[in-house]
Amino acid sequence: MASSNTDLLPGKEYARPDEQVYIDGMIADLKRHLEELYPKGEKMLKHAHPKMHGYVKAEFTVLDNIDGSLKVGLFQVPKTYSAYIRFSNGESKVQPDAKKDVRGMAIKISDAPGRKLLDDAAAAGVQDFIMIDNETFMSKDIKEFHGVMHALTRSKLRLILFLLNPMHFSTLGRLMKFRKQCRHVLDSNYYSVTPYLLGEGRAVKYHARPANGGPLEGNIDKKDDNYLRTNMIKTLSVQDVVFDFFVQVQTDANTMPVEDPTVKWNSPFIKVASIRIPRQEFDTDERNEMGTDASFSPWHSTAEHRPLGGFNRARKEIYYVMSKFRQKHSRGHTTGS
Repeated sequence: MASSNTDLLPGKEYARPDEQVYIDGMIADLKRHLEELYPKGEKMLKHAHPKMHGYVKAEFTVLDNIDGSLKVGLFQVPKTYSAYIRFSNGESKVQPDAKKDVRGMAIKISDAPGRKLLDDAAAAGVQDFIMIDNETFMSKDIKEFHGVMHALTRSKLRLILFLLNPMHFSTLGRLMKFRKQCRHVLDSNYYSVTPYLLGEGRAVKYHARPANGGPLEGNIDKKDDNYLRTNMIKTLSVQDVVFDFFVQVQTDANTMPVEDPTVKWNSPFIKVASIRIPRQEFDTDERNEMGTDASFSPWHSTAEHRPLGGFNRARKEIYYVMSKFRQKHSRGHTTGS
């Protein structure tokens, strides 16, 4: 870790020296908790974002009027890519949609150019963007997050006692704001929360914003445990849905740190692409199986878009290890990250 804020440089990482200890601890907690949630022989779902609302076809179009300094990697050439998008709830235990939760938007772009960073997917023509409906995260670093996860994977009472410790009041405050109700996943704002390179020495965050020209029809229906899927089905049966896709450039490494995702960056969002989700029927057995088995990782990326910060470094190892663990537990079922 840098000795003081004045040492921070744009687009640079400052890893904790004890980072691996907390990564190992989270892997152990996740394995134990998933074994409790899914008996032997039962297909084991993801620990985070197991409940899927829909896995939809989409088009990701890189604009032709991007500022030259932003024409890096995927954004270098104006082009329309085919993609799939998975919308989900974050809670590890599948629950009714009316419960407060975190919602996810995971984009998988096909035929993306360049060699990918993961060795076992180096030649894969994909680029993933993983976002949630919060601009900032609940924990400052992986040490703090490990404490939350360690308590959460044991019991609700353990988590409550952890958060009521005066030393953890700031985490409690962020957690209370982090989970919220959602009316329609196709009408929500999504953020990467963590930063990524955009070429050497420059960090950015990603943001997807609805561009439908007004609220989409849909209600919070407490009688329907899966009303977010219901609302998606109703909308995509009659119309296309559009999101604008932005980058947010780190302009000050001290006030917009790479390693602390609880800090909201204050630079402008710059539109670099648009996303069109065409009218479609997606609630089929085949598509649902595809979405359940789909593997997403911020490391499905080229070096120009390398994930940055402690949470992304932890994701690289945790996603890989837990994917293999779920596959083994599920006895041959394919499971995504």
